[in-house]
Amino acid sequence: KARATAAFLRETMQRDMTGYFPYNITVESRSMPCWYLTATSGAKKKLRTNGGGQHRSQTPAGIKLTNIPFYQLIRSIFEYNSAQPPIINNTEITYPIDIELDTAMMDFDDVKDALSSQGLHLQRGRKEMKVIVVRDRKSN
Repeated sequence: KARATAAFLRETMQRDMTGYFPYNITVESRSMPCWYLTATSGAKKKLRTNGGGQHRSQTPAGIKLTNIPFYQLIRSIFEYNSAQPPIINNTEITYPIDIELDTAMMDFDDVKDALSSQGLHLQRGRKEMKVIVVRDRKSN
């Protein structure tokens, strides 16, 4: 049981990777780019689910969520825009939502506009995050 922890497994993998490959791998805190998602008070009221069964449908042309946890909206956006920095939820929405976005999901600017029309706003920012840093052993 002492070895079945995330920390032990992480350390073991780091040690193994260092032994097998000519790299040094560390975990460091860095200021990283991100998107902060905020919501107007009106959006918080409007998005609260009306209840009923859960339904989720998404295509490259849009998304519809009914009685679905809010984090699923962020996850769906990221599925189509994985090259973007992470989205940090600053909306304080902790309840299921109903939302429909009729937008080109792979066009991040269109997604931002569609969210804005619902009272949700994405703003660029920076956040301290833990990152994996891989360095060539020869450069150390």
